[in-house]
Amino acid sequence: MWCCRTSDLDPAILAEPERLGLFGDDDLRRCRRYHFDRDRHLFIAAHLLLRCVLSCYEPIEPADWRFAANPYGRPEIADPAISRRLRFNLSHAAGLALVGVAREGEVGVDVECADRHADAGGIARHAFSDSERRFLQGLPEEESRLAFLRSWTLKEAYAKARGIGLSLPFRDMEFQYGPDARIAMRLGEGIADRADRWRFEQFSLFDRHIGAVALGTPVPAG
Repeated sequence: MWCCRTSDLDPAILAEPERLGLFGDDDLRRCRRYHFDRDRHLFIAAHLLLRCVLSCYEPIEPADWRFAANPYGRPEIADPAISRRLRFNLSHAAGLALVGVAREGEVGVDVECADRHADAGGIARHAFSDSERRFLQGLPEEESRLAFLRSWTLKEAYAKARGIGLSLPFRDMEFQYGPDARIAMRLGEGIADRADRWRFEQFSLFDRHIGAVALGTPVPAG
């Protein structure tokens, strides 16, 4: 995994990303659509990081990477031969960009601001199982909020790794922490997958962000 904060970048780059010569016309158009500087700067940081990171894995210049979206909108490397052997996923929140890369497997990452006060109850009703909601309701308010964010980042990381986004029934995935801090996933009947082929890690970054990564081994042929 690799990360970058917008505060790490030269303000001149954030103001005029075309000066780098790394972004294509499509990236620059998307960048200009953002109304707020903070969102535009985060887009620049995330996609600059992505291009530079991928060039650490393949002999391709950062400016030469081309991307395409799968049918569910997940960005992937446009060259099918490279995409089969090199997967990436991208997440960003509150001034921090995060990139995960995996060879010969699936990867998903998610990061959230630890200070985020989302409508946890509303989201949990649609995306959390009954037992997960009961667990959250039994915690003090601040503990419940952080536990919600930890569970949510794990669900998001898994869904993004699968590449089929919100079409997954989020209520059919649960996460449990073992005594060795290992994270185990349990899947309901609504998700056709093997939980034992996945590994999860969770982390904090810069005392302000909570993140998760999901790594999946390839599904055996046949």
